[in-house]
Amino acid sequence: MLRFAPNDAMYAICIGAKTNKNRDCLTRSADPAYTRIAMNQLAKRVGRKVIVGLMSSIFLIVAGGATLTVYTAHAYAGTCSQLGGFPGLLQKMGFVTTGTCVTKVGGTVCGGGGACTISGNPGTCKNTAAINQIPVCTCVPKTVSK
Repeated sequence: MLRFAPNDAMYAICIGAKTNKNRDCLTRSADPAYTRIAMNQLAKRVGRKVIVGLMSSIFLIVAGGATLTVYTAHAYAGTCSQLGGFPGLLQKMGFVTTGTCVTKVGGTVCGGGGACTISGNPGTCKNTAAINQIPVCTCVPKTVSK
């Protein structure tokens, strides 16, 4: 049964016949100052969550970009040809190590099997391009098997 009960000059909706100090009553907020304080606390909590979310997102974006850069630099390490796109940008910035392979006149054919060096280590020139693509001369370092 619903009934209205007075509560310090405010009215509450009470459920049941008896109320135990209005514990079963739904009341309006008692004071505008309370509402203001509660809203400020809520805004601070939401603000903190937004800041933490933005900082986490920025961290993940930077970590992903660093991972992509390292992976690309490793994948194109030893390339003797001029690269294009993002790998070319990394090559111009010095992140991609370059080899000393010499291409034939005109630069359309890689001098495969020739000697070269990469970061001071000896290697051999090899065409690492896909079939029917522009040749990509790469200096592949010689490794010693155990």
